[in-house]
Amino acid sequence: MQFTWSEADGTAQQLVGATLPGTPVMVVGSNGRVAWASPPPNSMSATSAARHGRGPHQRLPRGWGVAGVRHLHEEIRVAGGSNVVAEIPWSPWGPVGTNALGQWVSFRWAMQLPEAANFGLLTFENASKVADLLDLAPACGLPG
Repeated sequence: MQFTWSEADGTAQQLVGATLPGTPVMVVGSNGRVAWASPPPNSMSATSAARHGRGPHQRLPRGWGVAGVRHLHEEIRVAGGSNVVAEIPWSPWGPVGTNALGQWVSFRWAMQLPEAANFGLLTFENASKVADLLDLAPACGLPG
């Protein structure tokens, strides 16, 4: 993708790179002075958080307690057979299950957090050196 525009003072600007579909953000790009890239989506990064609990009790901000676990019922349609209704325990942090140790855990995908995705990369278009990018990068949320 290529973006070209003129600043209010008439200075020509150009960005060249790859966008995040549906957004005006160059996730991989160059402004002619510096270039940047984000890690690949399947970079084996830790993109979920687990919360441990004791049975139906979950770790709450103020200690252990019942976390308002509710049960969702999902009907799974089976071709040529009877439909199956799955009961899914759900906490304020996401679906609840057990880990390899038999402990109750609830998982939250990091992309569901408000700070996980933003338009922070828009600030890269004015960077003039790599140090600028390194200063700006911590505030940039990117999809996992």
